[in-house]
Amino acid sequence: MDRSKTEEGAPERIRRARESLGLSEKQVAEALQLPIAWYCDVEAYPWEVFSTVSLSRLQLLGRVLRLEPREILVGDPDGSPTGTIAFKELSAAVARKMAERSLDVQAASERVGWELSEVLGDPEKFWDFNIEGLRDVCGFAEIDWLAVVAGLPQ
Repeated sequence: MDRSKTEEGAPERIRRARESLGLSEKQVAEALQLPIAWYCDVEAYPWEVFSTVSLSRLQLLGRVLRLEPREILVGDPDGSPTGTIAFKELSAAVARKMAERSLDVQAASERVGWELSEVLGDPEKFWDFNIEGLRDVCGFAEIDWLAVVAGLPQ
């Protein structure tokens, strides 16, 4: 999947959904309990939803806009990966890869580029990750990040 093409469409999908519901930018920002300037950036810049929106905010944005998180990010809700992966499974996969590669948490965190100690101890901490972080962790664990997005509870 071409990342740049996917990311460029996210702001348009978000804006279209908001407008089709008759919501203002301010209303969506208030529903997310975030500053309107932040929300306007999400609709204006393709990388914002991938780099500044936590998975918990992405889920909330999906509820507000009546879109699945995957649809916000990549469109095509019917093109979902086969199956879903929960945070607990992702955490276990990371731990397995660490063991296979004889890496401790610090070395694995450095390799991934994200702190892993909290998510290994409490997989629910993945809610605080943004999509870039999720993609990096999933790459390390050799898991399809879209399967994790598809597994987010609605």
